Amino acid sequence: MIPSPVDLSADRGLSETEAARRLAQEGLNELPAPRRKGILRLAAEIIREPMIPLLLAASSLYFILGELRERFRRREWESRRT
Repeated sequence: MIPSPVDLSADRGLSETEAARRLAQEGLNELPAPRRKGILRLAAEIIREPMIPLLLAASSLYFILGELRERFRRREWESRRT
């Protein structure tokens, strides 16, 4: 068995004095409250999602191809008119 530097018993746990000392030194045994996220941090996390660049690339490609297609249709239509 490894010797313990504090008064610890496997059956009883810490002694009252050791528990009081640790409570005074370190405080209650609770997790810190999570930090609130600001709107900018939230937006940055959303933008870093892999789906966002994919959607932006797809919409840009769709826009470019749609504009090219529309130009060709206009030229074709104008050439028929004259």
